[in-house]
Amino acid sequence: MHSKIFLVFVVFFGACVATDTVNWSDCGSTAGEVKSVVVANCPGDRCILKRGTNATLAITFISKVSSTNLTAVVYGDVLGYKTKFPLPNADACKGVGVECPLEEGKTYVYTDTFEVKQVYPRVIVEIWWELITDTGDKAVCIIIPAKIN
Repeated sequence: MHSKIFLVFVVFFGACVATDTVNWSDCGSTAGEVKSVVVANCPGDRCILKRGTNATLAITFISKVSSTNLTAVVYGDVLGYKTKFPLPNADACKGVGVECPLEEGKTYVYTDTFEVKQVYPRVIVEIWWELITDTGDKAVCIIIPAKIN
């Protein structure tokens, strides 16, 4: 019994140590209010994303609107050129911690793990992460400074 409690403590403590609130800016979250952004193993002002690994992101936000659906859209901005990155699961209502329909005034935590592909170039990039409501408004729009190594 004690060993199970110890194991749970170690896993929980390790998860807390391995996550960092990141430097981010809001890029127009008109249908929501972003409260925090956390990326695993991302200390400092710019996230260092290692090619060939996965990164985990958690965004806590309060919805300002009701919405039946929520869609995740991600862009990489390198020197002013935005490129859309495909997500394996763009439906932010399935498997990422958000239960739809969204309710106005309710707090949600969107969590996703994404692949930093080996083919990505080693560049400094601004990651734009958006969660779009069924009316096309942005419940979340954040920019995370990153560097792909």
